[in-house]
Amino acid sequence: KPPKRPRKTGQGRSAVNGDVRGVLAGTGSVCKLFVKKVTCNYADPWRKHSQMSGTGTGFLVGGKWIVTNAHVVHRAVSVMVRVTTGDPIKYNARVVSVGLPCDLAALTVDGCFWEGKESLELSKEIPHLDDNVTCIGFPVGGENISVTRGVVSRIDVNRDGLLRIQIDAAINPGNSGGPVLGANGLVVGVASSHLKNATNIGYIIPTAVLQQFLECVDEPGSYIGVASLGIGRVQPLEAPPLRRHLGLQDGFTGGVRVPAVWPLGPAVEKLKVDDVLV
Repeated sequence: KPPKRPRKTGQGRSAVNGDVRGVLAGTGSVCKLFVKKVTCNYADPWRKHSQMSGTGTGFLVGGKWIVTNAHVVHRAVSVMVRVTTGDPIKYNARVVSVGLPCDLAALTVDGCFWEGKESLELSKEIPHLDDNVTCIGFPVGGENISVTRGVVSRIDVNRDGLLRIQIDAAINPGNSGGPVLGANGLVVGVASSHLKNATNIGYIIPTAVLQQFLECVDEPGSYIGVASLGIGRVQPLEAPPLRRHLGLQDGFTGGVRVPAVWPLGPAVEKLKVDDVLV
């Protein structure tokens, strides 16, 4: 009989083991949110509307914040937090800051909640295409914590110009606000949403946006939002007739056209329609 081949113990095996250790350690820093909110009805603002109950996911950061999505706690009248380890006790949480443009929110819990709790560490790098990621949260369909795995499918920007990452791991209602872990258990993003009428298309908020949000939360005052030029989407100058209309020289291929300027934006009296940014 031919001799048996030695088993390979290469990078792939060690990476999987490291990822499993990171996930097991990270589940203890994830908590389930029980939210009661009242929707806003501008047509009938004086009538008291009934409360709606929902759930979401959050995770501990920096030893003092619980990070989740803004749409989970927006207009909330009550937020309760239950951790995955220890006694199943619900703690009252207080919303410190809500950033609707970046869909992030920071909560805090007073008292003995933080005793014996460990926070997750944020990655300083953006994951690359085809990197393995793990999404942790409390989606619908059960009470216990759920773990789904996938890869980074696309790195793009949203309509507001903020960086976002597409993954093929399942992100369902209830997963919103949960951590997405990369190699060695570092947080590479926050689960945000999924594309309806599509399969395996979910979006996460990268840690670069989360760190910018947390820096604003640590400063005195409220979160003021994300910087913007106030011109909306720009138009590329690919069509030769458009370049001739703008009076550009032959052979000019760079730059973008300003299609509109917001009337209350920072670009008023500085930019105008049909300006070219190079």
